[in-house]
Amino acid sequence: MRGHGLQVTEVAHAGRVDGTQTVTGYYRDAAPLSLSLVLVGHKAYVLANAGALQHLVGLKLSAALKEAGKWIVVPASYHGVFEKLAAGLTVTSATQQLNLVGELELLPERSLAGRAVVGVSGTTMAFGAPGTQVVYVRAIGAPLPVEALQDYEGALQSMSFAQWGQAPAAKAPRGASPFERSWLS
Repeated sequence: MRGHGLQVTEVAHAGRVDGTQTVTGYYRDAAPLSLSLVLVGHKAYVLANAGALQHLVGLKLSAALKEAGKWIVVPASYHGVFEKLAAGLTVTSATQQLNLVGELELLPERSLAGRAVVGVSGTTMAFGAPGTQVVYVRAIGAPLPVEALQDYEGALQSMSFAQWGQAPAAKAPRGASPFERSWLS
């Protein structure tokens, strides 16, 4: 996520072809952002408040206000929007966001979410622009990611990883409204 004053926390449960995610945070001095995502096959479902629909999804203010609090379904045929929503909802796309390049710094072992972790800090190009990223991985057992903290031009992002090896409970919500391209800003 880019931009000054944007701070979000994402909690995702990624599977092979499906996943779930909640995003909370704020944009500048605006009201809090709240967004839930469900990916089932080639369809992304989003439920969000108006601020999240506008600032995170890219809807016009009028559409964001009208569609806030309703499930919206975005099929893969809506290129750009679908990929933006589905990013991080499969194991492949989630781990692509862990993209440290250049010189890396190994951080001391610490406890995070009750688990011994080791941090690796460096530069990331995960979103096309250089930023800083710290990735914490399990210190014991398989070195799977536990958390990633990113800073892109003053925008902070925190991603938590858990429930490795367990399929997400991704089920298509009933009654979702079909996405309309005219909603985009």
